[in-house]
Amino acid sequence: MLSRHSTLLPLLCALLCVGCIDGAIDLSDLYDPIDPEVPDLSDITTVDPSACGFEDNDLASFGHPGEVIYIAPEGGKVAIVAEHANYSALGGEDGVDFHGDYALLIRSNDAGDPGSMAVVRTLPFVPQNRLFVVDQLSEVGSEGISLSLRVLSAEWELIAERDLAVHTGGYVPALEEWHQPVEGFPHLTEDSASPGEFTRQYVDVSLWQDDGTEIVLEFRQHTLVESNGFFTLLDNLCDGLPADL
Repeated sequence: MLSRHSTLLPLLCALLCVGCIDGAIDLSDLYDPIDPEVPDLSDITTVDPSACGFEDNDLASFGHPGEVIYIAPEGGKVAIVAEHANYSALGGEDGVDFHGDYALLIRSNDAGDPGSMAVVRTLPFVPQNRLFVVDQLSEVGSEGISLSLRVLSAEWELIAERDLAVHTGGYVPALEEWHQPVEGFPHLTEDSASPGEFTRQYVDVSLWQDDGTEIVLEFRQHTLVESNGFFTLLDNLCDGLPADL
């Protein structure tokens, strides 16, 4: 697992209410969003990935038991998708290898309306580790996708928020024969498909581990390009380090 490209998201380093907005800590300007080094993982618990992946093909861990597709009130789509399935208007996703058989897809609506946002929340939990793992593969980079993370209380009150770096892991989609070129993305052609791999990121939740505070992590994603609902795949959303499948 650690051979994959990894990044650290240092969410909180001090209890300073700098840039407070409505009582929440605005993290966007306080901390370097990416540390290119893999953090020290020696004290991070190894957990069964079935506890934090999507191998049961169910959104129960996100408050929607018995469902595989959820349309957020903000209009975006949240869905469990199978490895090598077709879930994009562009081509190439059938070549992506997952950690298991399923992953979580978040994206704007099928019309690719930038005003529609996918919003998905974990169930409330008290962090048992100082780092929370997020594996990500996005269809395009930050030129086409907005991705962010909010930390909420168990009652969904905003505690902290920040943008997340958008990572493709080397993935490049391809235009289908019928698809018009996408303005601003000249590298997308009928022959541009490259499978890529998931990028591992680490969210620092040590503040709430130390305090024994129950939190909810909320992921938000939407396209920045009209009529192109670029996707983000998430997997291994783990309080701890997922073991290899």
